[in-house]
Formats: sequence, C-alpha cells, structure tokens
Amino acid sequence: VRSDKNLGDDTIDLILINSVVPFLYTFGLMHGNKAISDRAIEHLSGLPAETNSILRTFRYFGLECQNALQSQGALELKKQWCDMRRCLDCGIGKILLEKELLGF
Repeated sequence: VRSDKNLGDDTIDLILINSVVPFLYTFGLMHGNKAISDRAIEHLSGLPAETNSILRTFRYFGLECQNALQSQGALELKKQWCDMRRCLDCGIGKILLEKELLGF
C-alpha cells in the first residue's frame, strides 16, 4: 500500500529557515560572495516568523516578531542574553524587570 505524504507549509518554512537559509548564508561567506549571503538574509525577511514556546513568551512580554528574520533574532537574543542570565546587561531585560518590579 502506497501512501503519498506532503509537507505542510509550516514544515517547509522551518526547513528553509533552519537549513537552506543558513547554508546559503555560509556558502556566500565561504566563497566571498556577499550577494548570496545578503540574499539569504532577505529570504528570512520574506518568511513568516516561527511559532514556538520561546517566541510565544517574547510575544507575551510585548515583543512580536513579524517575520523569520525577526524571530531568528529573538531566538539569538534569548541564547546570548536570557540563557546566560545577563538580564541587567540587556536593554529588553531591564525594561521587563522594571515592568515586573513596578507591577505593570
């Protein structure tokens, strides 16, 4: 019995965001072709933002990502700042902590 399987739009977007675009970007860097790297970044701005628990938390606190470029940036912010507990060194972290302390 043969079963045809199709990838959904969300899955295709995730493959582009997490595999194809990083490959193109790195390929451009390795070959000194800034146009390819720039095009990879442009592709991210044309793809919808990812949806996951991290980005839902950012949205809860008022940081809404409009496209994949912004969602990838937010994920990197979390990795470099939140995961390292550098809240007091982060402009966003300071604002969120102020809101929390002031009860907003």
